[in-house]
Amino acid sequence: MKSNVLFVALALAVGGCATGQYGSFVRSDAVSASVTQDVVEKLQEEFPAANTVFFLNRSKSDTFGTQLDQALREKGFATTAQQGENEKSLNYVLDQVDSDIYRVMIYIDGTPYSRAYRQTENGAVVPTGSWTKRGD
Repeated sequence: MKSNVLFVALALAVGGCATGQYGSFVRSDAVSASVTQDVVEKLQEEFPAANTVFFLNRSKSDTFGTQLDQALREKGFATTAQQGENEKSLNYVLDQVDSDIYRVMIYIDGTPYSRAYRQTENGAVVPTGSWTKRGD
C-alpha cells in the first residue's frame, strides 16, 4: 500500500509535464463513468453552473468526453464545441497509471486540477486522495 501511495504521488507530480495530448486513454466505460461524476462534482464546487459555459475540446469517439459533456449539461452547465471569449476552456487527460490506478487531469483555462483513483477488487473506482490544483 505504501508503494502505491508513493507511485500515485509521483504520477501526479510528473503529470504537470504532460505533452499536451488531451483525451481519455482508458477503455473502461465503468472507470470513465465513476471519474466523470467526480469531475462534475469538482466543477460544481469551483464554478456556478447557470453562469458557466465550457468549451469542451474532445473527440466524438471519446467515451469519457461524451459522458462528461452529458453530465455537465445535466447539472446545468452549458458546453460548446467552439471557443469564444466568454467560454472556459476545458481539456482533460484520463489515463491508467498502474493496473488498478487511474489519474484524471482537467485543465480549466490552462489551470490544471488532478486526482488519482484506485479500482477496488469489486470493480468500484474510488479516489485515493484530494484534488490538487496548480497555481494557488
